[in-house]
Amino acid sequence: MLDTTLSSVVGQSCAAQDIVVVDDGSSDDTAVIAERWSSVAPIRVVHQSNQGPAAARRAGVDATTAPVLAFLDADDVWLPDHLATAVAEHQRHGGLISPDAYTWRPGHALPTATRRGRFPIPPKRRQRAGILRSNFVFSSVVVGRDDYDAAGGYRDGVTGAEDWDLWIRMIRRGTVVHGTSGATWLYRVAGASLTDRPEMRATYQEVLRRALIEGSDDGGPADVAERHEAEEHLGRLQARIDLDCAYVAARGGEARSARRHARAAMSGTPRVAAEALSVLAAPGLAARVGDLARGRWAGGRR
Repeated sequence: MLDTTLSSVVGQSCAAQDIVVVDDGSSDDTAVIAERWSSVAPIRVVHQSNQGPAAARRAGVDATTAPVLAFLDADDVWLPDHLATAVAEHQRHGGLISPDAYTWRPGHALPTATRRGRFPIPPKRRQRAGILRSNFVFSSVVVGRDDYDAAGGYRDGVTGAEDWDLWIRMIRRGTVVHGTSGATWLYRVAGASLTDRPEMRATYQEVLRRALIEGSDDGGPADVAERHEAEEHLGRLQARIDLDCAYVAARGGEARSARRHARAAMSGTPRVAAEALSVLAAPGLAARVGDLARGRWAGGRR
């Protein structure tokens, strides 16, 4: 997998001047593969004990003095003009460049629609509140080091949502998000990733709680629109957590507990409310049907 990722970096039409691979205490051959590529490209490997994705990203940034940073997860792939396209956009507009992507399931044809259709970038005036509603910034971004440093970089405590946490802080400091006119990279979907796990919902809540406290440029609380978006999103996440708890109770034959959690989940999105209603009606059956449906939908990073 890393071989495929690094080959896409080395094959860029706009060559990267410095490529840093962080080996965050991996138990596989990450370092060996990366060092093999160093014979044909300016690749350096940073070794550290396992400290999580935020620390790994910080280490990668700290290892280079490049004024413009480009991020790439170890399982994704850049198309040949990704850097050229994103860097050109950054030269024109500055800010945070979030190129469009195709969702990629190895062994399957690429979809006709790109990810941007699901996560459109709001106009500049709506980005501060919009980033609290949904994370419309993708992981493979290009950004100036000055903007990254001014926001404080990646921070710990929100593993799996460290990107979103950083984008919120950057946008609130005035960094504007820009997209690209076409997809320039492949977002790999294979198996259940960290961000798909039910326990991640508590992490998303932590990101939003931080945002409510740290809202404005001067460190004050969020403004009215931002507070509204954050609180609504917190409510949606809590409803989803309640639904998860309802399913757990239903699987365990605890019908009363399942129904109690399902009633709390009724305040969620229409889809969550519909699932909660089915648990209220028949907990055991709803759990079996829900598990079958999730089995069909499994295999996706969010």
